[in-house]
Amino acid sequence: MSTRLALESLREMPDSVEKVVALKNFADQTMNIDHILAKEAVSEAIDLAVEMELDLLLAQSYIVHSNIDFNLRNIDASFQLTEKALAIYEKIGDEKGIARCYNSIAALTTQLQRHEISIEYLEKALQLNLKNEDWKGCALNKLNIGYLYLSLKEFEKSEKHILESLENYILKIKEAQEQKKLTASAHQFLLELYKTMGDFENLRKWIEETLSYIEGDEG
Repeated sequence: MSTRLALESLREMPDSVEKVVALKNFADQTMNIDHILAKEAVSEAIDLAVEMELDLLLAQSYIVHSNIDFNLRNIDASFQLTEKALAIYEKIGDEKGIARCYNSIAALTTQLQRHEISIEYLEKALQLNLKNEDWKGCALNKLNIGYLYLSLKEFEKSEKHILESLENYILKIKEAQEQKKLTASAHQFLLELYKTMGDFENLRKWIEETLSYIEGDEG
């Protein structure tokens, strides 16, 4: 079934929570395939969520719409949608949703080269993720903070945050594939950091660590 026919099939569903979820998920899954259809679907999800007063699904739909606009580099539109989602998450007290919005704002301000503000929002997301023991969220926050400090050439801070992600949070992630993916990202960031610094002793050390990790994973 084509994506257009799939969307038409969803439109035939009776108005319900299930329909909002289906439209939102369709948009999320197709945004990289057909952003026009994805926008149509999520706009309909938003309209229906407003009509049915489904706050959580409305916030989630705003985030999906924001991600579509982010991918299209419509930064202002993405920012406005994220702020709408954040207001709802704050109203209903959904801390995971709030953290997600902080991460989105950090990504948006990074696009605008406002790295200091990005770091502030990542730190705010980190505090909520720590409170909720979201170790993957903590690991990602620390990695992104570390990489932003690398961009700012604040090398000591960059090293501190990347190593803390690797040593304190990545190892706590239960999903093996996610742990491997984030470990690889941490190693990559450290290699880039030490190469940029001209710290060839640590660069050699982490090349060896990375190779050892790869060989252990393959074994």
